[in-house]
Amino acid sequence: MFESINLSGDLTYIHLPGKFQFQDENHPITDSNNDGIDDDIFATNVETFRNVMPHLFAYLKRNGDARLKIIAIGSTSDLYDISYWHSFTHSKNELRKHFRFMYGTPETYGRVSSLFINVSTTDGEQLAGERPHISKVFVLQPSEILDQAFPHIVSTRTEFLEISILKPNPDFACENYLDNSEIKKRWYKDMYG
Repeated sequence: MFESINLSGDLTYIHLPGKFQFQDENHPITDSNNDGIDDDIFATNVETFRNVMPHLFAYLKRNGDARLKIIAIGSTSDLYDISYWHSFTHSKNELRKHFRFMYGTPETYGRVSSLFINVSTTDGEQLAGERPHISKVFVLQPSEILDQAFPHIVSTRTEFLEISILKPNPDFACENYLDNSEIKKRWYKDMYG
């Protein structure tokens, strides 16, 4: 695909958010290689970028003055070790490693910027199918993400940056908010009513 596109100048590559799935005994993962990570979640979040990386590096090597900005969407919950989306968090952490590698590669250093945008629960089709009974009080709207991320997206600084965008939920301060049993209760209520 890259060979069929006539690229020139500076590039911005936006890595689309990959698949997410709540995982527990009632929501098993597909794990053909027995690594404990869902195959589809890993493929859509990591392998897709691994396939693009060589083409991005080749472009930079052929075009010595060109700059590249790579952008990905992660989750604010990746900052915590939540067992119910272990595959997603593991995959996003692998993607972060690839972003750090691209930013810090000596051959192209100073020409690659990396932006990782972590978002909290966001309204849209995926949420409607995944958690149809969720209260929307602390749910982000896509426009709010764009408003907060846009200055970083258009910045011309060469940097490795990770930002988090969320609507603070006061319940987060509760001692048991991140307790696995409490998370499961909330998610089952959001999923099934």
